[in-house]
Amino acid sequence: MSEASGSGSRSPQTLADFAVIADGLREVLMRSQVRMRSLDRQQGWYSGTVSTWLRGVTALPAQRFFEILAALSIGTHEFFRIVYPKAEIPEKSNKEDFEVRDGIENLTTCLRLHLRHAIRSRGRMQSEIERKVGWTPRYLSTVLAGRRPLSLLHCLAVIRAIDLTPAEFFLSLDCERSRGESKKTDDEDRTLAKP
Repeated sequence: MSEASGSGSRSPQTLADFAVIADGLREVLMRSQVRMRSLDRQQGWYSGTVSTWLRGVTALPAQRFFEILAALSIGTHEFFRIVYPKAEIPEKSNKEDFEVRDGIENLTTCLRLHLRHAIRSRGRMQSEIERKVGWTPRYLSTVLAGRRPLSLLHCLAVIRAIDLTPAEFFLSLDCERSRGESKKTDDEDRTLAKP
C-alpha cells in the first residue's frame, strides 16, 4: 500500500475533517475578498493550485497552509476558532517550549512537535498508528522528523488514529507566541516563583 494514499489519509472521516478545514479557508478567503487565482499569483503558484488543495484533489502541505494564512493575515488559532466556533478550547496540551514562533518553517516544525506530543500524551506508539492508518513501517517517523512533507491529511489521519478530534488538537496548538510575549510570560513565571 502506498504511504501517500494510505487508507487513513484518504478515509471518509479524514476527508470529512479536511472538508471542514477547506470550508473554513474558503470562508476566510471570502471575508478577505481574496480570490483563489489571486492568491495563486501572489504566492507564485500555478493557477488552480489553491483550488485543487481545497477540493482535496492533492494533499495540502502544512507549510503551504501556513503560507495561505500568512497571506490572509490570519493566525492559526484565529483560523481554527472560525473553523470550530462552538468547540471548547482545551487546556494547552503542548508543554514543549518553542523559542521562536514566527516564520512558516517554524510553524510547520511546531505542528510536527505538537503532533508528536499528542501521540506520546495519548500513550500511543508510532508503529501502532502506522498500522491503524495504513502506512508502511517508519512512514510516520519520516514525516515527523521532517524528511517527508507533512500535509493536513497526515495530521487529520493521525489525530483520528489517537482518538482526538481535530478541534481538540488544533485549538490546543500554540505556535505563534511572539518573542516579546514569550519573554513576558517567562518574566511573569519568575516573578510568581519568587518567595
